[in-house]
Amino acid sequence: MKDAPILAKVHVESWHKAYREIVPESFLEGFTYLKREVAFREALINKTEETYIAEEGDNSVGILTVGESRDSDLDNKITSEIWGIYLMSDYWRRGIGTILVKEAECILRNSGYKEIVLWVLEANTVARKFYEAMGYLVDGKVKKVTLEKELLAIRYHKSVV
Repeated sequence: MKDAPILAKVHVESWHKAYREIVPESFLEGFTYLKREVAFREALINKTEETYIAEEGDNSVGILTVGESRDSDLDNKITSEIWGIYLMSDYWRRGIGTILVKEAECILRNSGYKEIVLWVLEANTVARKFYEAMGYLVDGKVKKVTLEKELLAIRYHKSVV
């Protein structure tokens, strides 16, 4: 539970920088440290997600959350999901995201999963290019996400056997 404030700080700071041009400002204003800390504290208490903190020296610079796929059209016994990778903006483009994706793949493969999916907002071209460079492919599944306005999210897929 002591990690909840750290997780919230990284998550909120990352969202405020990465989604500034994608998500309405009013949504981001409501995406606060306190709300995220409460949500992370609940998740840690209830063990509803598997979240890791990336550190560089004494600094917490990123978070990785993984688990079974939450998509009803997939077999969550063999299909896992990268629920989120978020980095403090000062640490973007320094190879940490690549390390976190590889770590996620290792964790999930070692947990017996054969496939990994993840969702990216369609307008988040930076993240889309990053995951494509990591070998993830669009699998054709799209969903609507409402963050004070309707946005599209695209599902990516990768085999890890």
